[in-house]
Amino acid sequence: MSLTLYRIGAYCSRQRERVTGIWLVVLLVAGVVVARLDLDPQALALPSILALVVAVDYGLRIVSALRRDPSPDRDEAVGRAMGSAGPGVVCAAMAVLPAMVQLVMAGQGGFLVTAGLATFAVVLAAVLAAVTLMPSLLAFAAPRLSRRPAPTESRWGAFVTGHPAPVLVAGLALLAVAALGLRESRFARPETEFLPLYLVLMLMLTYQHLAMAFRSVLLAIISVAGYLLSVAATLGLLAIVVSRGPAGADPHPMLPVLAIIVVFGVAMDHQIFLGAGIRSTLADGLAPEAAVRAGFDRSRRVMAVSALVLTSVSIILVAGGKPLTGTLGLGLAAGVLLDVFVVRMTLMPAVLAVLGPRIWWLPRPLERTLALDFDLEGGKLRGHPRTHL
Repeated sequence: MSLTLYRIGAYCSRQRERVTGIWLVVLLVAGVVVARLDLDPQALALPSILALVVAVDYGLRIVSALRRDPSPDRDEAVGRAMGSAGPGVVCAAMAVLPAMVQLVMAGQGGFLVTAGLATFAVVLAAVLAAVTLMPSLLAFAAPRLSRRPAPTESRWGAFVTGHPAPVLVAGLALLAVAALGLRESRFARPETEFLPLYLVLMLMLTYQHLAMAFRSVLLAIISVAGYLLSVAATLGLLAIVVSRGPAGADPHPMLPVLAIIVVFGVAMDHQIFLGAGIRSTLADGLAPEAAVRAGFDRSRRVMAVSALVLTSVSIILVAGGKPLTGTLGLGLAAGVLLDVFVVRMTLMPAVLAVLGPRIWWLPRPLERTLALDFDLEGGKLRGHPRTHL
C-alpha cells in the first residue's frame, strides 16, 4: 500500500493545478446536491463533527510526515510523505467506515440511517481528499514548510515507560471516577436497546481490523479495551452534564450512540497513528521498550495538536446554543482529552512497556488469515528508488 500511495502522492504533486481544480468542481457540485436534500439537521451533527475529527487528524499526520522528509525534490518529498503517512490514514478510515455501515443497518428510523449514511460519505470523502487533494495542496506549500529535526525523547514518555505500574493505577482511577457519572444517567433507554449489540459487532470488526493492521493479537485487544475505557469515561462525564441540566429537558435519545461513535473516530485515528509509529521504530531495529518510547515521541505532537484543535472547536459548538450539537461538543471535548492524554499518551505506553516483546505475539495460523498488509509508516519505501518519474 505504501508504494501505491507514494506514486499517487507524487503524481498529484506534479499535477497539482489539475487535481485541485477537479476537487473544487466536486466540492461545488456536492454542496449544491446537499443543499437540495431535505435532511434532518440534528442527524447531520454526527457527520459534521466526525468530518472535523478525521480532517484534522489526517492533515496533521501527512504534514508531519512531509516535515520529516529531507528530500529537496518537492514531488519526491510529497510522494514519500504520502507513502509513509498514507497507509495509517487509509487504515484509520477503514476502521470507521464499517461502523457506519452497521449503524445504517441497525438504524431504527430515519435519524440513524441519515446520520450513518452522511458520516460514511464524509469519512470516505475525507480519506480520498487526504490521498489526492492533500498532496496537491502540499505541493504548493512544500517549499515553505521548514524541515523539522527528528523528535527528541520527551520526559513524559520516559517517565511513563519507566514507571508503568503507578501510571496505570493513576490513569485507570481517573477514568473510573469519570465513568461513575453514569450512575446519574438520564439517557433514554427504550430507544437505545440496540446499542449493546451494535457496540459488540463494531468491536468485533474493529479487533479484526487492528489485528491485521498491527500484526498483533494483544495490541488489538488492548486498543479495543482502551476505547471502551474512553467511552465509559466520556459517557460518565456527559451524564453528569445532562443530570445538572433542567429537570424537564431530557437529552436527545440518540445522544449515547452519537457520543460513542465520535469517541470511536477519535480513538481509532490516534491508536493507529501511535501503533504505526511504534511498529516503524521497531522495524528500525530498536529494542521493544525503546521502540515504544521512540514511537510515542514520533506521534505525541500530532496527537497533542489534534486534541487541542478539536477541543477548541468543541467549545465553539457548545457556545452555539443548539442542544444536540452543544452536548455532542462537550462529548467531543471530553472524549478527545481523555482518549489522547490519558489513554493513548499515558496508559497505552505504560501497558506496552510492561508487556515488552510479548505485545507483538501473533499465532502462525492467524497470521496466514491476515492477508492484507497495510505497511504502516511505509516500511517498504526504505531504500526504494524513485519510481514516480
